[in-house]
Order: sequence, then structure tokens, then C-alpha cells
Amino acid sequence: MRGLFNAYRAGNVSVTNAFGTGWPTTRLLRICAGDDPLLPERRPILPNVKTFLCSEEKERKHCAAKPGQLVVKAVGESGGYGMLIGTQSTARQREEFARQIEANPRNYIAQPTLDFSRRRA
Repeated sequence: MRGLFNAYRAGNVSVTNAFGTGWPTTRLLRICAGDDPLLPERRPILPNVKTFLCSEEKERKHCAAKPGQLVVKAVGESGGYGMLIGTQSTARQREEFARQIEANPRNYIAQPTLDFSRRRA
């Protein structure tokens, strides 16, 4: 990293994102960072929501069996794009996502929908 930063400072390379931003923002990296051997220093402080990797056959089958109970996300999207919120989806939308997952399973993860609680002060 130091060499790259020095080359950047000298004007020999260009970067699209400022150093330290952007690369861990994909959904898959954020979710796997706690167990990723490439990021051993990034251990989560709080437990994360159970995440199913659609690239794993057993987890993909689980997702296919319960699409109405899950939030399915394309790993390369953000801001609500490439998502299916199972509890708010139609059968047609779930079928379309199932086709997309089968066509490119590495591009999708799924998590259970959460029921957030609110407490008034």
C-alpha cells in the first residue's frame, strides 16, 4: 500500500476512490470480513445477521425454499438496487429473482428480514 500511495502522490498512477474508501463497501466483502483471511484485523464488534451465500448449493436451496422470508441482494449493488424484500414482493418478483440467482449464484446473498423494534425515550 505504501508503494502505491507514493506512486499516487508522485503523479504516476491515478485512483478512482480515495485510499481507505470504497473497496469494502460491496455487500459480500462487508459480510465476509469477519471471517476473511485477507482481513484478519477486521473482526466485527457486534454479530452480523445470518447471511446465506447463494453460491453455496445448500444455502441457495434454503433461499429458494423461503424467498418470501428473506431479503435477497445483488452483491455488487448498493442503495437499494438489486434487492428483493421477500415480505414485500410478489410471486412474480420472487420467480424472477430465483431465475437470476440460478443464472449467476455468486452475484447474490440473502438474509432474513428483521423486525426492528423502537423504544421511545
